Amino acid sequence: MQFDLYSAYGVSILYPASWRVELNPSSKKQEGDVVFHSPEKDKLYVSWGPLEKARNKFEGVAKHAEYSVERIKRSRDVSGFEVSETTHLSVNGHEAIFTVVKFGVSPPGMLGFKGRPSPKRVYSMHLYCEQSSRYLVVYTLCSEEASEQALDVTKKCVDSLKCHNDVIDL
Repeated sequence: MQFDLYSAYGVSILYPASWRVELNPSSKKQEGDVVFHSPEKDKLYVSWGPLEKARNKFEGVAKHAEYSVERIKRSRDVSGFEVSETTHLSVNGHEAIFTVVKFGVSPPGMLGFKGRPSPKRVYSMHLYCEQSSRYLVVYTLCSEEASEQALDVTKKCVDSLKCHNDVIDL
């Protein structure tokens, strides 16, 4: 699989060359997000925001990651929820938390009955970057069928992530 480099607002990441890129038009240097869309309809998100805001809400990056997982668990129509992996990583010189979550999403049903849950996976990475004064979250939502390839892509993207770059004076 070939990868291209995406870079905006001091955040850079490799992404699969066949994927479509969508930067949120309201994004700015301190806060924003970009979505990478696969041809198979899977999505990889990169979000960033003010580090001070995250620090005021959470007691560190691990608690931030736990909160994100709990939000998925509390979502409507989620069943069979399981955190299958939580790993501490180093990404661009920062402590990062990588989490794998498995769950089912029940489609809306008729007459109050829900359909059979569709198995999903979320792969997420959280980090706090002092140099840029931002937190960053990378996460992928995919079907169970696409989970192996999505995990490989997510790990390659996370490994390539640069949350701060050297300033270039010209």
